[in-house]
Amino acid sequence: MPRNDTSATGRTLRIIKVSVLLVAIALYVIFAQRFSTDDLTAFVGRYPGWTVAVFFAICVARGVALIPGTPFLAAGILLFRNEPWLLLGVFLASIAVVSWMLYHLSGWLGLAAWFEKHYPEKTERMRQRLQGPYGQWFVALWAFAPIAPTDLVCYVAGTLKIPLRKFLPALLAGEAVICTLYIFILRNI
Repeated sequence: MPRNDTSATGRTLRIIKVSVLLVAIALYVIFAQRFSTDDLTAFVGRYPGWTVAVFFAICVARGVALIPGTPFLAAGILLFRNEPWLLLGVFLASIAVVSWMLYHLSGWLGLAAWFEKHYPEKTERMRQRLQGPYGQWFVALWAFAPIAPTDLVCYVAGTLKIPLRKFLPALLAGEAVICTLYIFILRNI
């Protein structure tokens, strides 16, 4: 009988976690106009002595809420126009924190069991890709691709128990390339 209590408690916690995530997504959809580059820049600009810390905190919150990062990077370009390397460092640090959190969150939400149950063949193929000899390249290219959601590869890597020491550097390498391109191209527009 205690097994059922633990199982029911686990399901309840997962429901709460997923509910919080869905509320965050709903708030983003409802208030999407408030996430414009100008609004983000104005908000962070209100805290001149804390610009880096506020920007970092907002970028971490953005990632946890699964909000795309491009508008935040664009706001950062306006905020740190004369300090592109600082922007790159702060933005990549926020990506590292968020990726680490999402990687671990996949186990907390019980995604491994869900993927194994509902998509056993796809899960095995993804595991082979990520654990194969080109797994790190796969992660880096995924992170580099502007249309691929980086959050998804974090969840999958965490679910498949890909070693963090292999996953995170590859992810950051891909993100570093695409973010550098965005920063130095958009900065000059």
